[in-house]
Amino acid sequence: MNIRHMASSLILSLSAATSMAAPVLIDFNQQISTKVGNSLQFSEFLISDDCAGLKGKSDCLVGQVANKNFSLFNNYGGSVTRLSRVDGKSFDFLSIALDQYINNGDQGKTPVEFKFNYTDKTGAKSTVKVDHKAGWEQFSFNQGLSLLSVSWTVKNSQWMRFDNISAQPNGNQVPEPATLALTLLALGGLACSRRNSSSNKRG
Repeated sequence: MNIRHMASSLILSLSAATSMAAPVLIDFNQQISTKVGNSLQFSEFLISDDCAGLKGKSDCLVGQVANKNFSLFNNYGGSVTRLSRVDGKSFDFLSIALDQYINNGDQGKTPVEFKFNYTDKTGAKSTVKVDHKAGWEQFSFNQGLSLLSVSWTVKNSQWMRFDNISAQPNGNQVPEPATLALTLLALGGLACSRRNSSSNKRG
């Protein structure tokens, strides 16, 4: 492989690496009002809720403050909460923290169904079960890659709190400084190699 082909391959590889951005942690502590409405934008992500199909509602999502921590919960049983990117591009859904807002004295665990909508128009489902103890549970997902959206529904309860969503945007991101420095270093090394090669041929 000659120098030109090596340079092209390296640039393509590094370009692919720079297309991945760091994960975004959606932490609602920046929210200052408990009156959220039907949707909320956080960075480049949009969180929305359908109020279980009820018409004329404007309080699908509500904020709650506990121990100086802010979180959201769905205000209507059976509603669908959805996460997507504002620009409609793909992302990876990595994890989410869930907790029951009100125990209601029931036993066992509350199932929460997640639906994944992929960029290739296919879909998948995954159900997690949230215990009825006080405190947050963190759930991670292997299925949440290359999504257009992910949604979740609480099966037999309402007021399921959620917070600390980890999601990673895909594609067309600004290169991180370390990756950019690596790219420049690699290109400089290739230039030196090519110059040395030319000098050797002249000798």
